[in-house]
Amino acid sequence: MSSDNVSPLYDYFPTGSGTSGESEESKYVEQLVEDFACDASQANSINTKEKVIDELKQLYVDRSSPNWDAYDAAPLKAGALMNAVKFIQALKSVYPLPEISADPDGDISLEWIKKDKILSLSLGCTNIICYAAIYGENKKSDGVEIFDGDITEDLEYLVKRIYK
Repeated sequence: MSSDNVSPLYDYFPTGSGTSGESEESKYVEQLVEDFACDASQANSINTKEKVIDELKQLYVDRSSPNWDAYDAAPLKAGALMNAVKFIQALKSVYPLPEISADPDGDISLEWIKKDKILSLSLGCTNIICYAAIYGENKKSDGVEIFDGDITEDLEYLVKRIYK
């Protein structure tokens, strides 16, 4: 892999003092962005989960600067990207994949929408996922779930309930 393939993305990727980060999150995100740059030319042959993961990587690149929304939004957090990628990888293939977006606090939202039902998960740097759901008229749910790399039955039920 030549550095020519990677440099355009690194022009937009915040590196602070110009050196790579030493934390696990920094190394993980650096590898994700590098892989993204290498795989960008093969986007048409990538399966659906990989496309969503590529969208997450691009979202990180696009939203990793302070004030990215012109309303003082925090930069997207590397830990949020790492947790969102792990969540997508762990999601069973029988479920539709979510829409993704950046939250102004630096977290990542994953959303499933079907008619009058919506589920929104917010993933940050911790293993806590905050969620809010509307399952039709007058049926609402919200709370927190723990995510340690495996999707719990409770989290799976939240997604499944959108498509009942």
